[in-house]
Amino acid sequence: MGDNDKETLLNIAKCNWDFNDPSFDHISAEAKNFITMLLKKDVSQRMTVEEALEHPWLNQNTTRLPQDYRLATAKHRVFWNNRPLRVSFNTISETLKHSTYLLMYRLN
Repeated sequence: MGDNDKETLLNIAKCNWDFNDPSFDHISAEAKNFITMLLKKDVSQRMTVEEALEHPWLNQNTTRLPQDYRLATAKHRVFWNNRPLRVSFNTISETLKHSTYLLMYRLN
């Protein structure tokens, strides 16, 4: 994550991330490893589909999970509920991008 959207996007682009957020407190080591092996910037270091399908996290015995296990969805709800805002932001962003290209074209 980042302190703001710009910093978060830069961290994503650099593949600079960790599991320090409290959202990951109840995520198993196998799940974190699975995510880590998929989110490699260098494509040659990522798991293949075959390797992913054989990963221990996907092949674990799910009967060992607690009966009351629930995913924390509060952040997902907040994100989803802000969808109109996201759509508006994306529209404005695309309009500004198009305007910038148009201006650059006219200057050349």
